[in-house]
Order: sequence, then structure tokens, then C-alpha cells
Amino acid sequence: MRRRPVGQLAVEDLRTLVGQQVGLDVVVPMVLDLLAAEPLAEGDFYPGDLLAATMRVPVEYWRAYPSWAARLRDIVDAVDVDDEYLRREISAFRGRGY
Repeated sequence: MRRRPVGQLAVEDLRTLVGQQVGLDVVVPMVLDLLAAEPLAEGDFYPGDLLAATMRVPVEYWRAYPSWAARLRDIVDAVDVDDEYLRREISAFRGRGY
């Protein structure tokens, strides 16, 4: 993935990079754009797996980029989730106080 042009990254590629915290300064803005359009974008695991991976990015990162954290909060607040696992992820994200 590191050699692939950024514009050619699929949802699963982005989920993997975010989950491994690789290239976040480049990848997170792209992810936020994607999630704003499709909050439950799905990689290889389940609907919303990209959102879940993004919500697990460490709090220190979001503190360094408060406008991106605010954008993620807006996305999370607007998403309608039926899945219990994703609801727990959202609750944990909110509990971290981003």
C-alpha cells in the first residue's frame, strides 16, 4: 500500500493504514471525506469497519488535529447504527472525550 498512489487506495487499504497508524496525516483527511459521504463504508470485515478503525486512533492524534476530531465527531453523531458492536465502538469513542 505504501507504493500505491494515494488516490488508488480502496476502503480496505485505508482501514488497514488507519488501523496500523501509518500515514495518518495523509490518510485521515481522505478517510474523513469518505466517511462524510458514506459513514458505514466497509472494508473486508463489516459495514462501518473504517469508521471503527478511525475512532480507535489514539487521543493524542486527535488532540493534535482538533478540527479533524470535530469532523469525526460530527460524522459519528450523524450516523444511524443498528449493529451492537459498532454502537459500543461509538460509545467508547465518545467516552474518550474527543
